[in-house]
Parts: sequence; structure tokens; C-alpha cells
Amino acid sequence: MDSVPLVSATATAESGTVSRSGSSVSSLSSSSSLSDLLSTFTAGVGSRTSARGAHPRGTASVLTSTVNLTNTIVGGGMLALPFAVKSAGLVLAVALLVAVMITTAFSVGLLVEAGKSTRAPLFTDLTAATLGRKWVPVVQISVILQSYGTCIGYYIIIADMIQPLLAELWPGGSFFTSRAWVGLLALAVTGPLVDEAIHAVLDSAYYIGGPQVAQFETEFSEYITGEDGHCAGCSNGTDAILLALEALGVGEGDEVITQANTYCATVFSITRTGAKAVLVDVDAETMMMDASQIESKITANTKVIMPVHLYGHSADMDAVMDIAKRHNLLVVEDASQAHGCTWRGQKVGSFGDAAAFSMYPGKNLGGYGDAGAIIAKDTAIIEKIKILRNMGQKVKYHHECVGYNHRLDTLQAAVLSVRLRHLDAWNSRRKELAARYIAGLNAVEGLTLPTWDPATVDPVWHLFVLRVGSAEKRDSVLKALQGAGIGVGVHYPISVNKTGAYADEFKDSSYPITEAAAVGMISIPIHPDLTDDDQDYIIEQVKAALA
Repeated sequence: MDSVPLVSATATAESGTVSRSGSSVSSLSSSSSLSDLLSTFTAGVGSRTSARGAHPRGTASVLTSTVNLTNTIVGGGMLALPFAVKSAGLVLAVALLVAVMITTAFSVGLLVEAGKSTRAPLFTDLTAATLGRKWVPVVQISVILQSYGTCIGYYIIIADMIQPLLAELWPGGSFFTSRAWVGLLALAVTGPLVDEAIHAVLDSAYYIGGPQVAQFETEFSEYITGEDGHCAGCSNGTDAILLALEALGVGEGDEVITQANTYCATVFSITRTGAKAVLVDVDAETMMMDASQIESKITANTKVIMPVHLYGHSADMDAVMDIAKRHNLLVVEDASQAHGCTWRGQKVGSFGDAAAFSMYPGKNLGGYGDAGAIIAKDTAIIEKIKILRNMGQKVKYHHECVGYNHRLDTLQAAVLSVRLRHLDAWNSRRKELAARYIAGLNAVEGLTLPTWDPATVDPVWHLFVLRVGSAEKRDSVLKALQGAGIGVGVHYPISVNKTGAYADEFKDSSYPITEAAAVGMISIPIHPDLTDDDQDYIIEQVKAALA
């Protein structure tokens, strides 16, 4: 979520304090003057006594209800205004704000006048006098739900900004700046929201193609492309690549150029379309696609270039797009590991004709199971994908083409919508961890750390990959780290051309940089919940293993 000015957090805290007494809180705000409210109070509307006796403890008077609802909306408005300006533009946002102010003034004035005319001392009495006693529980429940929703919204803002604030207050570090503490706060916020999203799906019984799917598609498209793209959710990242290629017309006799160090799913999806995968080696420093090799691989059958944004980094999209344009080729980005990564300030996944994302649970944006998505600028491509993913049908039982059962599950869409709100904060933490790894390990002899150009790439660090040289050294370090209780992996131990699935097809091909790197790679833990203390321990153990 975008950062919010500190004044917003202050307003949030104030409005939270006002409603702690148990008074009802409404979603309205007030432009009525304080003198109007006080005159209402002195007239007896908000009096602590009534014909029925003393004001019950914890029961809201009209005055406290009015003040609470006013303070709540003032705080909420301060929080929401930056987002309104960003989303709607300054002119429309100001117009909406004026409309809300007018509506609010009318609503609060109506509440005050109703209290005067009925002489109802309590909010519940006012409800009974105007709507009837049977409506009191309904109004009370609606106020509770509104208050709960408002609090959750405030907590999201606070959770996103609390760690930088705590770091300012305790620059030397303390428990309150640790990820353990912030993680507890995040769990308190995200947990109820995810649970609420899941229960909304369960209560609706709309398990396939529910409205949450379209909601996530809109939100994720806006996150990646702003207002320039469209999104289709699907079953997983592998199917996302397949659907993107098929929607672009890739098939038998076509060739797709990609890189040799990618995960096998990239190449599997190319093969499943009937097309031929053509591999290029990678840059020795960045481990991304070596764009200088692409043109030598282009033939009359080449249809697509598919760069893979491995490890949360970005391929050289300037070079890729220039080559594609000059040779009239399509570009499909495999962005399965790069949710939020940017090339020259533009998010990867927004450059090509289409982009595939995986939402496997371990990804930067992961679901509670398998999920995926495709981004494209052309609406026609997305509409084609939506038909392909749903058994080749747009209207039920009217199958326009041979399709697949590759739909995005409604439960996963609901979870992903909630988690998307936290993606930027989680990516920021990954960047902090990457910087700490580099500072702690840059002097270790025999160790190659990740390399990138900060002038062009802003990585999101899906993986933190070390290179130790030989297979023997890698196995020794793996054994030592695993023995120390550290979860490590290898991404990936065998290049695509050496796997059993493609050994025959690429038996006459060699990709020396990919093959040399594969035998000496180790991925060490990097995720938003990793604490500084745990990371320090990992750094110590890596140094010891390489000593």
C-alpha cells in the first residue's frame, strides 16, 4: 500500500480513542459547528439524565454519537484523500470531497434536529422514536459492523507505516523494530481480512468464477500496468504461459526464444503449444537473458521472445523490446518471480504483448494454493484467454474452441486481493534483507553475490542466490547450512538442456554460463518474516561454511 502521511495516523489514533468508551460510531462526518452540538446538549438531548433515570454506563448519547461519527469521518477522510486524488485525479477528488462534506453536514444536522424534536437523550432512544423499537438492534448491529470495517481499514494503514516509524523512534534497533513484532501486528491485521475474504466466498457458495475473481483481476492489472492493461486469472503460472502463447496464436511450426537457466515450466508450456523452444545463454553477471545472443537465434519461424525475470530481477527489456520491434516479433514476459520488480521505473509484466505470473504460495505474491494470472494490453487477447481457460466457452455449453480447465479458483482470488495490499511492504522488507546480506557477505572469499544495475533494475528479491563455484563446494555448503537448521535450496541444479525431458532435443547445444552456474548455486532464506537476528545467524553460518 502507498505510504500515508503521519498526520493520517494521528487522526486515526484520535478517532480510535474517542470510541473506546463503547459509544456508537457512525460512518458520517460533521460540518455542524460545536455550538450547535453544545446547544443540543444543554437542551437536554445529550443530557446524562432522562425521564428514565441515569444515563446507563457505556450507552451512547446523541452528543457522543455525533462527536464520534464526526471524528471518525474526519480521520477517515484524511486517510482516504491521498488515495482519492491518486485514483480519480485532483479535480474529481475535490468535487467528491465537496459532495461528501455537503452530505455529511446535512446528515449530522438531521441527526441533531431529530434529537431536539424527539428529546431523546440516547442514541437508542432516538432510533426507537424515529424508526420504532424493533429497529434498535438492526441499527446497533449496522453501526458495529461499520465501526469494525473502519478499524480494519485504519489498521491496514498503520501496519504499512509502523515499522519505518518505529525505526525512527529507535534508530539503534529494539524488539519493537524487529520483524517479529511487526509480524505480530501484520498477522493481527491480515489474518482477519483473509479470514473474512474466505468466509465471504464460503457463504456465497460461489466457488467457481465468483465476483472475487474479477475483483482481483482488476486490482492486479492496475498494480502492474496502471490503467493500460487487462488481466485474466488462471490456475497456475505454468498454465498462464500456455494460455498467453495460445491466445497469441503460437502453435505448430513456430519458435519461441527463451533462456537456458529458467525453470522447466517455461519451456514445458512452449512445448505444449506445439512450438519449438529455442534457448539462449545468460549474462555472466546478472544471470538474466543475454540479449546479445537473441538475433543469432531468429529464423523465419521465430514468433515470440520470452525473457524470464528470474529471482525477482529484470531482463534487459530495452534490448528485448528493440529486437522484437525490428524483427516484428511478439514478446511474452515470464514474470512468475518478479511481482513488483521494475525496469527503469516501469513494472515488469507491462512491457510485452503478454506476461505470465505465478501466485504459487512461495512467490512474493502467493495464494493459499496454486494460482496464476496473465497481463495483456490488448483486450482481445485477454478475452481469448478467458475463453480458453473455461473449456473454450464464453456462454455455458457453447464451446467456441478446444479449451482447458485452467480457471482461477474464487477462494484464491479472494486471498490474493487481500495479500496484494501488502505486496509493496513485503517487497520493501525483502530489499532491506538483500542489502543486509550484501553488507554481511561481500568480503567473503570465493563467494559471488547477485549483481544488477541499480540505474535500471529495482529487484524484489524473490530469491537470494549465491554462487560458490563448484558442485563439490556447493554440496559442502548445503550440508553445513542444513546441519545448522537453515532452509536452503538450489535454483536450479540442472539447466533445461540437460534435463531428461530435453536432453535429446538439445544434445548438440551448449550453454556454458548457465551450465557452470547451475552446479554452484545456493539460495539462502529471504522472505518478509525473516528477522534480523535470524538473518545474522544465517550470515555467520555461510561465512563458517565457506571458511
